Amino acid sequence: MQCPEKLSEQLAVQICANNLDPQIATHIGTANPQNFDALVSKASNEERQLARQRNTQPKREEGKGQSRKENQWPPLSKAQG
Repeated sequence: MQCPEKLSEQLAVQICANNLDPQIATHIGTANPQNFDALVSKASNEERQLARQRNTQPKREEGKGQSRKENQWPPLSKAQG
């Protein structure tokens, strides 16, 4: 593939940043990285922070107030009978 003009590093970084996960891109856009090293650094820091947040959030309880057995369908033999 031949391009009529070469991309500047800043434009290439912007193109890459626009294709990141939306949660990460939102935070990186505010930093406006000028080169790939800055983009990689900001993106990896943001990924780690999001992973920590996911791990520290309380897990939802199944069925909210119902036991696990109450949430399951009855066996076919009992349901047909």
